[in-house]
Amino acid sequence: MLCMYFPVASTRSTANASQVLKDLLDPTYYDKRLRPNFEGVPVGVSVSVHVTSIGGLDEQEMQFATTFFLRQSWKDPRLAFGDTYNARNLTLSGDIMEQIWKPDTYINNEKSSNAPPKQFLLTIFPDGTVWYSQRMTVVATCMMYLLNYPMDKQYCSISIESFGMNTDELFLFWVSPTYKDSIVIADEVTLSQFALDEYSATKILASYPTGSFTILKVTFLIRRKKFYYVVQTYIPTMLITILSWVTFWIPRNSPPARVALGITTVLALTTLIFGIQSSMPRVSYVKAIDWFLMISFLFVFSALIEYPGSRYIESHAKKITKTGTTVLRLVKGVHAFEGGANAAKSTSKEPSQLDVESAQVNEPEKLDVESTAKVSDGGEKDAKKVAAFDGVADIIADPKKDETPKKGWKRIRKMEKQKKEKIPDGEDNNIVDKYARIVFPLLYFLYNAAYWVVYLFEIDLLLR
Repeated sequence: MLCMYFPVASTRSTANASQVLKDLLDPTYYDKRLRPNFEGVPVGVSVSVHVTSIGGLDEQEMQFATTFFLRQSWKDPRLAFGDTYNARNLTLSGDIMEQIWKPDTYINNEKSSNAPPKQFLLTIFPDGTVWYSQRMTVVATCMMYLLNYPMDKQYCSISIESFGMNTDELFLFWVSPTYKDSIVIADEVTLSQFALDEYSATKILASYPTGSFTILKVTFLIRRKKFYYVVQTYIPTMLITILSWVTFWIPRNSPPARVALGITTVLALTTLIFGIQSSMPRVSYVKAIDWFLMISFLFVFSALIEYPGSRYIESHAKKITKTGTTVLRLVKGVHAFEGGANAAKSTSKEPSQLDVESAQVNEPEKLDVESTAKVSDGGEKDAKKVAAFDGVADIIADPKKDETPKKGWKRIRKMEKQKKEKIPDGEDNNIVDKYARIVFPLLYFLYNAAYWVVYLFEIDLLLR
């Protein structure tokens, strides 16, 4: 090889750059198919990367895009020209890359790449050192772990490797001993939904059946910006959940309003969840946003079934206590009937005295005692006033009615039923709604506090 090299140097008799280049690339002495130092020591290729843009992170395809300048430098003694033309370096263009040897470096985790053949920089130094810079746009794989999505951080990298030459022929190394200094990030690099927090450079020796190969890896730590998801997902979900609690303030005697509002909130949140999931990859684990949406949906659904559930429990509770309540009221009715019979037989008593005694008998039925006892004349009139308030008093007031106790009990049941129908089932009569107004907001607030603390501060839980 050295015998082939020295004759070339002796023919460089002129100082003309074109003539020197012609002599250097003379096919008689230069074979671009052979690496420098063929059958000798391996060629060392120094590498540096200048990143101009990062973006295109796709969670479904697990990939990202980046544009950078890949700069490589190696020494080819066959291209040394310092003995005849030492005026300056040779900066070349055109089809020069098709006439000289260059490393077969590539991005081994790329999905697709684009390297414009005319967009390169090649400089040859007098000692045969070659400096080569190529602009590349690469779409590379990025295996993302979306457990904390959308508060996640992803490590995406590009790996530079020789395709066909193992370490016995060629080895790659970073241009700076401090690997990170070999990477330059342009100041104008910005991402719409992400932020570049950190980057690093490493060197790996990979073993394959064909030998060991050097891999230079550039890793980017990319953090997802949360504000977009807070506005588009979290706030609407919270508002829908809070809206579902309005049903607790709607009177219980308005079932259509309560049920309609509950179903509307459930459908609205379901639509939002399906819209979010359609843009997400189908992973086998639960993401952070999934936890939030599922718990919020659980609160909304619970608010919907709170009304029919409480009505069902209330109806069964009434059935359970119906027997005891009926017996109690019948006992009161019997006493009232006996009091009325005694009042009819006692014709010698004054009307005012009769009213007072009758009122005392019916005190459990909440009769207006004071207003009746104050009237001094017209005993029958006063008794009829009392009859307007309760069916039992009707028996007391009319001594002409010759009713048996059995008929009196039937009248009492009928009057009590009519009184129940007249009492509205308002919000003040339902303790379930009162508790729901406090429990639902309190539990949701505590869940939100725990959720944001865990994911914002990246607390590692055993459940995760």
